[in-house]
This record gives sequence, C-alpha cells and structure tokens, in this order.
Amino acid sequence: MEGVEDTVWYTLGNDPTMYNITGSLSGYINQTGWDKVDNGTVIIHFYVNDSRNYIGNIDLPVLKDSMAPNITIIEPKYNKLFNATAPSYNLVFKDAHLNDTWYRIGNGTDWSINYTIGGLGSQRLGQINQDAWNDRPNGTVIIEFYANDTLGNLRMNSTTVRKDILGPIVTINNPTPNELFFSTAPGVADCDVLFNDVSGIDAQWHMLINATDSTHYTENYTWNGQVNQTAWNQMGNGTVIIRIFANDSLDNIGMAEVIVRKDIEPPSIAITKPTSNEIFGNVAMNFTISVSGRNLDTIWYMLINGTNSNDYTNNITYSESVFEGVIEDTINYNLWNQFENGTVIIRFFLNRTTGPRAFDEILVRKDIIAPNITIIVPVANQTFIENDGPAAFIIVVREKNPHKMWYRLFNGTYYTENRTFSTNTTINGADWDKIWDSIGYEENFTIIFYCNDTAGNIGFANVTVIKSKVYLAPVIPPVSGDDDDGEKKAKEEPDIVIPVVIGIGVSGGIAAVVIIYFKKIKKPYYKY
Repeated sequence: MEGVEDTVWYTLGNDPTMYNITGSLSGYINQTGWDKVDNGTVIIHFYVNDSRNYIGNIDLPVLKDSMAPNITIIEPKYNKLFNATAPSYNLVFKDAHLNDTWYRIGNGTDWSINYTIGGLGSQRLGQINQDAWNDRPNGTVIIEFYANDTLGNLRMNSTTVRKDILGPIVTINNPTPNELFFSTAPGVADCDVLFNDVSGIDAQWHMLINATDSTHYTENYTWNGQVNQTAWNQMGNGTVIIRIFANDSLDNIGMAEVIVRKDIEPPSIAITKPTSNEIFGNVAMNFTISVSGRNLDTIWYMLINGTNSNDYTNNITYSESVFEGVIEDTINYNLWNQFENGTVIIRFFLNRTTGPRAFDEILVRKDIIAPNITIIVPVANQTFIENDGPAAFIIVVREKNPHKMWYRLFNGTYYTENRTFSTNTTINGADWDKIWDSIGYEENFTIIFYCNDTAGNIGFANVTVIKSKVYLAPVIPPVSGDDDDGEKKAKEEPDIVIPVVIGIGVSGGIAAVVIIYFKKIKKPYYKY
C-alpha cells in the first residue's frame, strides 16, 4: 500500500532552517533565507514525506550572484580641470555577467540623458559626449558611470571634475583711459594690472594697437609689469590701445585693454635771421626765431665751427619761459668771440616740458679780416706843384666781400670830408684846393684811403705827398755803395720794392692792377 504526500519543505545550503512549501508547489525561495547564504553555488535541498512518514529528497544546485559589477574610474580623476573640450574616460568593469554600461553628467539635480559606453571587455575608453558637456556651465560637473549584469545587479560610480571655459580676469587699474604719455613707455610706476583665474595664471603678454588704424599693431611682448619700450617706439603720435592678455593652464585666454594718449609731437623752431651764408664781423649778430608748440619749456643754443664739428661752444640757455611767437635778440658775444675767421653754425634748440625737442641751425660767415689796400699812385713823398691840379690815384684792394671805398685828406690839423669812389680816379678838386691853400711850400699832407667790407671791417692806407714849387724826385737810396761818401758810416740798405704799373682794370668797385716789381738787393748806404 503506497503512502500519501504529507509535507513538503526545503533548506538552503548548510542552513538547517526549514522552509515549508504549502499550497502550490511553485513559488519563490524565501528571501530572508536566500539573503543569508553566501554568493556562489547554493544547494537547495527539497524534501517530502508521506503518511507513512517516509521522506524523500532531491538536491538542486544553483548559482547565487547578488554582487553588482565593479567599476573603477581611472580617468577622469576627481577634481581634474577641463576646458571646453569634453573629458576622455578610462574605465574598468569587472563582473562575470556584465550586461549594460552607461553614464550621465549633471550637477546633482539637473542631469543629461544616459549615454551608452560602447566597447567589449573589461576596459572601456572613450570621451564624454561633447554636446552634453557643452550644456554644462562653467564650474563643477558630476559624471556618473553605471553598469549592470545579466542578473540585474546594478552599480554606479561617480567622479567630480571642474569645467573651466573662462579666461583669466584681467583688470587694468592703471594706466587710466586717455592718460597722457610721451616718448617713454608707461613704466612699472605707471602700470597696475591684476590677473585672476581659478585655474591659475600660466602666461601674460601684451601688444599695442594704433587706436585710429587697427591695421597698425605690434607683435606680442611678454608683460613684465610695464609697456615694452620697443613696442611703444613703433607707435606714432596719437592714441594707442594697450591690450594685455593672460591665459590659464587650460589655455583659456582673458584680455583687457585701455586707450592712452601718446604725445611725441616736437615743438617748432625756425631761424629767420640771420640768413644762410650771411656775413658778420667781430660784433655778434642779431637773430630772429619763430617758436610754436604745446607746453614750451626752454630755448638754448650753441655755436659750432663750420669746418670742424669738434670745435663748438657750450650750450647757453636763452630762456626757460617760452611762449609761441617771434623772438628777436643778439647772439652772446663771448660765444661768438671764440671763433676766428671762417664759417660758424648757429644751432638753436627748443624743448617741451614733456620731453620732445626740436632744433634749427644756420651757417653764417665770420669775417674779421679788414680789406688790404695798396697805394700804387701817388708814391710816398711825391711832389706836386701848383699847376699840377688834384692828384690822380691808383690803389689795389684785396677783399672778398667789399662794401664801400672812400678817402679824405689831412694837413696835420684837420681832415676833409669823406669822398666815396668806386674806381681809381682823381682827388676831389675842392678838397685838394682846400688842403693846398692851408699849407706852405715844401710842406706835406696825407691822403688816406679806406675800404670796408660787408662785415664792417675797415682797412686803410695812406700816402704823404709834398706841396712844392719845383718837382723833387722822391728820395731813393743809391743803387750801389760807390758814392763819394768820404768817411761816413755805412748802414745796411733796406729792401726796396719799386712798382711799375703796366695795366689797370676795375671790376665790381675793386681796382685790379698789373704790376711789375723791381726789388733792389740790400747794399750798404751812408746816412749823412
């Protein structure tokens, strides 16, 4: 006689706890008991007895897998800094029954959609979706990586990174807008620039741009707390943009700029008097200069040898209070007196309180040599009788810059008036008669010839003539020493030059004479 089924139960592994099966013979293993057994192979022991108390059993081994996949994040590391380019990832998934892998990014409340992590094997390489990354603002970004297995076990691992898409903040406190600078670039004392970036400053540089012509700009120069002088020199007069840059470790670039004014326009100075190659004598000349410009400061000048630039005077300050207009004055005599006959450069300087300066110069001629006059006729001690009338004269003047010639007569007491002439001629009749009548026979009077040049130098020469009743030959020493000199003491005869005129010409008021000179040899003569 067979028995009738009575009770059905099961145990899990080595746990003696019995779990009865009532009613339907299908269902779920007791969760509490299942949780108590370890992961791995679990033997489920099923039992049944009958009314005769006979027990039958069967063992069913199953695999318990209650562990979610393991996720290791190699990259990106926690708190790592990224720019506008989405980060790359390097992940390792470990699970015998790995199924799906994915990620999402967000800030804890606002999340992107899920993005599948492709690939096979445990290691997965890739890059965060760029569109998802672009949607995240500057700041911190959470990246959550997920994996499940075929049994539905799910695991998530996350990392937080920083997104920096903003360049450094550059703040220019100084120079201030429209601040005025001159030929010297804004220096350390003129510049106050601050740089700030959460990612740190990597490099700083600057460039200059013509504010009215953006096509005129300099190359980049390292920012060292001041504007580079070489760059500043490339900018002309006017407004200049100083543009200062900085980048961070992610190569994000920040920039700030300020417009300043550069004033290097020199003043203007022009010499209107004296004129080029104008001739002056010992007396220092007058000058006229015109000056103009902003913020005029000082006028000074110097003189330079026109043929030797190493020969020059010290600078002499003319005025430290200058206004636009025309200035007339006289060159300092002590400076002028340092130069001999020749050419002299007069150089005037003018500067502004801000530094730019200008100069003008003129070359003049200094003539301090008086004209040289040689009287050919009359000769010394030449006699004139009453019937001769006024004497004719021939003179030779040597002078590059002649101006005027004149003569006058002198009887030892008074002079006749000056008589100008332009060519060799005859003494004025009224003057001749006046002197003639004022002296007795065998008395002499003097004819004085003058010539000045354009510089005011005056040369003169004179000759003494004799009023006589009869012609007397001028005293000429004997040509030999064989005179009947008795016991007279011998003296050395001086050189004697006797001119003989063979031709006369006049050009430009200067007499040109062709002369043959006969020179006697020094011989002894006797003085009685």
